[in-house]
Amino acid sequence: MAGHRVRNGDEVIVPKQPYFVMVNGQVYNASAITYQSGKNADWYLRQAGGPTQLADTKNMFIVRADGSIFGRTSGGMWGGNVRDEKLHPGDTLVIPEKFFTPSSTFKTVLQTAQVLSQIAFTAAVATR
Repeated sequence: MAGHRVRNGDEVIVPKQPYFVMVNGQVYNASAITYQSGKNADWYLRQAGGPTQLADTKNMFIVRADGSIFGRTSGGMWGGNVRDEKLHPGDTLVIPEKFFTPSSTFKTVLQTAQVLSQIAFTAAVATR
């Protein structure tokens, strides 16, 4: 922002934790959405415009602010229901792209690369 300078007596307040939830991947408006207490992943997905036609919503997952991952296989025997999971400040909801390939090995490699790039993007935003 041109023209805005910090001057003697100004205060700069840096929150201890981010007060937003990132929504990345195959959504119509990937963005940081202001955290709303008690809202689940499905609510944040809708705030980002919903999934695109290329979205693989069955395999969407949450990268928690502490770095842990919550996904379809996180909920034990019955599997995790990501859409119903409550999000917290600093969490990232990732909606991966569908892969149209017969090779499961290639699919796994591509998904891993996508996850790592989303985590790197989130880390870069969170450290600003």
